[in-house]
Amino acid sequence: MAATIATSKPYYKEYTRESDHEFLATDAYGWDVIDRKVRTREVMSEAGINTFIEHPDKGDPPAWWVITTPNAGYIPTAPIGIRHIQAKADGRFGLDDRTLHPQMYVQSFEYICCIPIRDQSRHMLWWTPTLDDCPMVPNSPFSVTIRVLKPELLNRYKDLRDKYVGLIGKREGRNRSPLAGLLVTAMCQALDRLRSFGMTYKEILLAVAEFQRAVLDIHAWIDFVDVYQPRLFPGPNGVVKYEANQNLMGAFTEKVQVAQQLHAMGIPVWLIRPSFRILPTMNVYLTSPQRHCDKIVLGHFKDGQGNSDPYPVLATGPPSTELFRWTQRIGCAIMDLQDVTAIGRQDFIEGNTSIGGVRDAYSIPVPSASALSSAGKVGPSGWFFRDSFYLTIESNIHLSFSLSVTIHFRFELLSLDALLADTLYHGRNGITQAVATRSRSEQLLRVFPMSGDVLGSFMINEIPNRDLGLTSFDLEERNRHLVAFGNLMCPWKGCPDSIRDASHLPIEAHVQALEEACATFYCQSFFDNFGRAPIIPCRLPPRSLARPAPVTFADSVMSAQPSS
Repeated sequence: MAATIATSKPYYKEYTRESDHEFLATDAYGWDVIDRKVRTREVMSEAGINTFIEHPDKGDPPAWWVITTPNAGYIPTAPIGIRHIQAKADGRFGLDDRTLHPQMYVQSFEYICCIPIRDQSRHMLWWTPTLDDCPMVPNSPFSVTIRVLKPELLNRYKDLRDKYVGLIGKREGRNRSPLAGLLVTAMCQALDRLRSFGMTYKEILLAVAEFQRAVLDIHAWIDFVDVYQPRLFPGPNGVVKYEANQNLMGAFTEKVQVAQQLHAMGIPVWLIRPSFRILPTMNVYLTSPQRHCDKIVLGHFKDGQGNSDPYPVLATGPPSTELFRWTQRIGCAIMDLQDVTAIGRQDFIEGNTSIGGVRDAYSIPVPSASALSSAGKVGPSGWFFRDSFYLTIESNIHLSFSLSVTIHFRFELLSLDALLADTLYHGRNGITQAVATRSRSEQLLRVFPMSGDVLGSFMINEIPNRDLGLTSFDLEERNRHLVAFGNLMCPWKGCPDSIRDASHLPIEAHVQALEEACATFYCQSFFDNFGRAPIIPCRLPPRSLARPAPVTFADSVMSAQPSS
């Protein structure tokens, strides 16, 4: 059934199992091999073991991830790997929006597989307002353009709200669900914001999409509970076989049990599995390359002048319940509560040194409290700093300063990454927290100078005699570490396209552009989260550059002592 060459993707020929034309959940009415090889620790097992370990040294043929469906006529683009939850130009989440594209089947979001596909009869649930639909609030004295939806559009959404409030209100006893109540509350509050809160056009797009998702969530939950779940229970005539409803969104899964249940309920399902789990007796009909609806918007929002003005990245990580919650605000689960206010942030920028412009915990030398009280608006003089920092030889000042800066930059980068990419430090999908932390730490260490392909450490073991890594004068070396720096920051909230889509070629103009983008984003992110400027790498002093070879820190200190 499967034709393959040792290093190529498998190909599954049309096949019928012993004249059995019925497609089981594990069969392939349609199939596609993902352009992704199976890697160590990616295959989970309910037996509690990881079933696949790579042995490239043995020359084993690679395994590939394969998508099959027993009951759908096409293969959607698989929403797997690291996802970046970010609204697109229409206020929706692109391929990560459950109202536009099938998602992974995860706990607490089981019902979203029953969201209907885009349908003209319900076009207001996928409609995107234009500027003409959002007139400006007249006579506003502010430079910010505040808009509202037209009353007739709000009334149409009010009718939808009333319809679904009524449908949930009719349910009594065991048919009442806390989740349904929370979904109704989220829907009502989303509409209230559209009716009573002044917004920019960009904000209105988000609010409209949020209301539409809430309505479709309720619609899907009712169908899932009332129509499809009961199909799992045998009737008086036994188990009934249902044709898949091709008007439903359906779901992806890696669990064969989930695929069996969705198949039995008549819901489109796509099973993702490694090629070594596919038996030669699998029924196969046709190959179907992955695709998605061409109406799904994937580009970023642009302002009135046509400049890119993307929405922030809300969360980053593999598909999971936690990740999906960022796209749904129900109950107390309002996810974006880390930075709860920006009021007063400008005070820090414009503020006086005497009221705390420089923190006591600053990592490089800071003025003493008594000096700050008399500093006024004049910058601190040399004698304001702690005497213990200064050594007897001027070159030692430069050396000690550059070492302090280098070490502090490394640990500040680690601290900021742990804050902005904390989900990557947690174990999931069969990966322990220790393994996840080690993997992320190794990626972070690639930003710093390495000995060939050997990663260094966060501490400095020796003082080099030339500038390395991000400070190197060698274009290829500096570019290599800049690319690692950019890759590290890609999962951070708000990472710009100038880093995500940057050229990795060691060309002077490209390297300079990436360097500027990385420096700008890193410094701004550090300030936004810690309230002060970061410590950034600096080049070595002449004393170090004059040495014929690197030396240990202890040897450097001994050689710096004046002779008796």
